[in-house]
Amino acid sequence: MIKQLRQVAGVRQVKVVDFKKGLFALTPQAGSQLSESAISSAVTRSGFSVTKIVAPTNTKGNEPADSSPGGPFNKRLKEAEVTRLLLAPRKAFRKADYKKALELTDALVAHIRRGPLKQPEGNSPRRNEPDAEIDQFHSLALFALGKYAEAAKAAHLTLHRGDHWNWKTLSGHYQKSSDYSSQLRNLENSIRKKSTPDKRFLIGYHYLMLGQPKAARAQFERVAKAEPGDKLVTKLLQDLGKEKNQ
Repeated sequence: MIKQLRQVAGVRQVKVVDFKKGLFALTPQAGSQLSESAISSAVTRSGFSVTKIVAPTNTKGNEPADSSPGGPFNKRLKEAEVTRLLLAPRKAFRKADYKKALELTDALVAHIRRGPLKQPEGNSPRRNEPDAEIDQFHSLALFALGKYAEAAKAAHLTLHRGDHWNWKTLSGHYQKSSDYSSQLRNLENSIRKKSTPDKRFLIGYHYLMLGQPKAARAQFERVAKAEPGDKLVTKLLQDLGKEKNQ
C-alpha cells in the first residue's frame, strides 16, 4: 500500500497514521498538488477504500494543505465520483451498520474538506451540487444514530448547497422502511422530551423529504422564532409560503 502510494505522481512522503484502520497522510512534492484521481487509482489497486485516505499535508509536513475552494481536496466533485465515494458507506447503512456507515462518511468528509462542518455565511442562492449528496448522507447516518445536533448541521449545509431527497431516494437507503419510521419516531419523542432548534430544523428537513411541506413549515417557524438570524430558515419559509399560495 505505502509503496504504491509513493509511486503516485506528486507524493513525496507517506506517513502511516493508523495502519490497522488504513489511514495515511500524504505529503506532496514541493510546488505540486496531489492528483486525487491518481491517489484513488493507487488505493483501489491496494484493496483499500479511498475514503480512508487522510487529506495531504503541505511540504513542511505540519501545516494543513490548501483548503481554499480551489484546493485539491475541496473541489466540487462530479456525480460519478460522489457515487463511487459513497458506495461503501451506503452498503454499510443498508445492512443497518450505522456506526460503520458514519465512520466511513466522517472519513470521507474529512478527506474532501479537511476539518469539521462549517456553515456557509449569508443567504447565497442554493445550487444543486453533486457533493451535497455527501452532506445529505452524512446527516442521515448521524440521524440514524440519534446524533441530532450534528445531523441538523449537516442538513443545514445540505440545504445551503443543494436540494433535499424525496421519499423514494430516502427510503432506498433502508432494507425496511419501518427502520426509518422507528428512527423518525425516536426524533419526535426526543423533541417532546426536550425541544431544541437543532431538532426542530432536523425534523422539518425530514418532513420536506417526506413530502409534508405544511408540517415542515410549522417546524421551521419554531426555529425562526428561536433563531431569527438564521437566513436559510427565512429563505425556506419564503419558499414554502410561495408553494402554499400557488
